[in-house]
Amino acid sequence: MDPNYFPLLSVMEPCEETDTKSIWIID
Repeated sequence: MDPNYFPLLSVMEPCEETDTKSIWIID
């Protein structure tokens, strides 16, 4: 998992930032 993915996901879905991060952490 690259740290650069987190800010990109936050921009795409700021409302589900926590949920998106959780999914990536599991993967």
